[in-house]
Amino acid sequence: MKAFSSILNRIKSLDLSIATVVLGLIILFAANVFAGALGFFLTFRSQGILAPFGQAIAVFGLLIPAAVMLWFGLTKPVRHRSWAAAPIIYLALQFGYAVVARANLQFKLTADLYAVQIPAIAREQRTVIDDAERGAMSVVALAYGKFDRLVEVRRSTRGGAIEKITEWTIGIADACTKELKDRSTVLRAAGRPQECFIERQLNTVPDGLIFTSKEHIDYRSI
Repeated sequence: MKAFSSILNRIKSLDLSIATVVLGLIILFAANVFAGALGFFLTFRSQGILAPFGQAIAVFGLLIPAAVMLWFGLTKPVRHRSWAAAPIIYLALQFGYAVVARANLQFKLTADLYAVQIPAIAREQRTVIDDAERGAMSVVALAYGKFDRLVEVRRSTRGGAIEKITEWTIGIADACTKELKDRSTVLRAAGRPQECFIERQLNTVPDGLIFTSKEHIDYRSI
């Protein structure tokens, strides 16, 4: 009976540990989603001006609760050690997902894509087609000169049909009214106060580099 009781107690302890780890993972996931959404909201509402602050919120909104769990699990009695496992497992899952996503992207990029020659006209005006509704982040990249023309594609939530095609370019001097300059806060933040965003609607999607994913994009590679 003592042996059976000992095994039962171990099973109960194991169940409690698993429950603690799962609870910790849920808390970290919720913190990650909330911090990411808040960071994106601040970036979007400020038209990119608060982008560094928004990115800091997205990062530290996850790291702070993870560090608290790790500290609590390592400094408290043994029965609380499961809290220390939660952030380690969560970060390992995040890293694993990033590795798999990167490998999947590399698999999709065939050798033919790398061999494509860029026409001269495309080199003169670098055009990015935003088909992933990245919004403010693409506008910020345009303001900092990562490319010359941005085309945003808005699709219906049902069926994915194209509803709106908007072209963004940067105007200079006489092309910019005071109203356009006042609305171009991102350009002022980028040190280009005499320039403005010029927006117009298109009927078709032009040629350009198309982004169809909401995942992080390194615009320095363009």
